Amino acid sequence: MAINVMIREWKALLYDPRMMLLTFGAPFLFWFFLPGFNGGAFPAVLVAYVLLGLFNSRSDARVIRAGLTQFPVTAKDHVAGLFLYQAVAVLFTSAVAVAFMQLVGPERFMADVLPKALGVGLLLTGILTVLGLWLPPQAARLASILLIVLFMNFAIFQDINQTVFMPWLSVPATLLLGAGGWGLFLLLGLRFPPQV
Repeated sequence: MAINVMIREWKALLYDPRMMLLTFGAPFLFWFFLPGFNGGAFPAVLVAYVLLGLFNSRSDARVIRAGLTQFPVTAKDHVAGLFLYQAVAVLFTSAVAVAFMQLVGPERFMADVLPKALGVGLLLTGILTVLGLWLPPQAARLASILLIVLFMNFAIFQDINQTVFMPWLSVPATLLLGAGGWGLFLLLGLRFPPQV
């Protein structure tokens, strides 16, 4: 049933062209028109921005409460579905970033930026989803904005002095930490689902 929840979330997003445009289109406008966003760390900024847009539109306890009235599934199914929805969003955004990097030239981007952005994105989506489930909506939204803005600034400033994104961590370690963190937050969300 968690798969059904994930599919329902994606359908809701796909049937909302305005949200799709804001979430997936705005970062590319930033690339072309805002200095700082068009640097070598852009794939990491793209992943972070998409996560913020998706989180602020869908993933909180209100979605769970609304979803439980639409078809009979448990709160844990909804928690798992939201985690899967966000993880698929990270993977999809990474695929979009690969296509964009090939289009404008991979040499314009920092080494290792995409796989490390994928790892960090998985970790961030776990954190953001748990925040949305456990905190009041406004507190979760504020915390998510602060977290994403901090990461985006970190990514942009990496481009100033470095040629390799997050050089102190290897790609396998970043992916392992991201997937492990996502899995841990999923287990916590399932163990302590919001009261609906």
